[in-house]
Order: sequence, then C-alpha cells, then structure tokens
Amino acid sequence: SSDRSCDQVLNDACVDGSYVAYCSGAADALETANIQAYCDTYTCLYDKGIMDQMNDEGFCDYNTPECADCYCALYVGQCQHFQEPCQNPDYAGEYTCEYIEDVCAIAECCGCNSGEICINQYGEGAVPCTDDPGTGVGTGG
Repeated sequence: SSDRSCDQVLNDACVDGSYVAYCSGAADALETANIQAYCDTYTCLYDKGIMDQMNDEGFCDYNTPECADCYCALYVGQCQHFQEPCQNPDYAGEYTCEYIEDVCAIAECCGCNSGEICINQYGEGAVPCTDDPGTGVGTGG
C-alpha cells in the first residue's frame, strides 16, 4: 500500500497518460479532447497545490493568480486537443468547436502573459506573444 493521496493518483495518471487512455475508451474524439484538456488543468492545480479548491462551480477561485494560471492551462489544453476533432464536420456545431478561435486566442495570450491578465483582465494589457511558440516569452516589439 502507498501513502499517495487521491489528488496524487489523479495527477500521476494524467501525467503518464493512463487517465486519458482509461477514460476515453468509449468516448468520441471530442470527449477525449475534453478529458485531455481537463488533465492538463488537474496537473496545474496539483502543481500549484490548489486541487482542494475544486468544487461544483469550477476548478478553483479564478480571482487568485494560481487559479487563473490553471484556467490558462485549460484553454491551452483545449486549443491543443480540440484542433483536430473540430476539423471533423460532425462536430461543427459543438460548443468548443464553435468557439475554438476564441479559446485559442486566450491560450495564445497565456503563452507569454499571466492567467491574471488573460483570464481576469480579458487580455487587457497583455504583451503580444512572439511568433516563435518555442520560447513562450514575448518580444515586446
């Protein structure tokens, strides 16, 4: 037996991919994308030590900087994982696919700005991100 907490088990399963593999068994591509994006969020919450904030209303209190960063992780995950399934005409009317451009715009903001700016200030005062996604740092000009 181990002393791992429930949070730790969930985080580890997200990190090693077993959570997505297990939960997407009967899921369609869109559900699978959502599971992956949620895993990215769980991992963020775990890393920041705020998994205990999860409740029916949402992942955490987005007014806190840590939480806002994890909502960034959610948008980045959605942008990443939904791109491909949203190309499928069957999913054209689906909520996330309809708003994928907005989701990815927030995700891009999160690439080189805090969640505080991108989530809570709706991108107000955000630094434009460099064209090179590898650095994750805005050139600021």
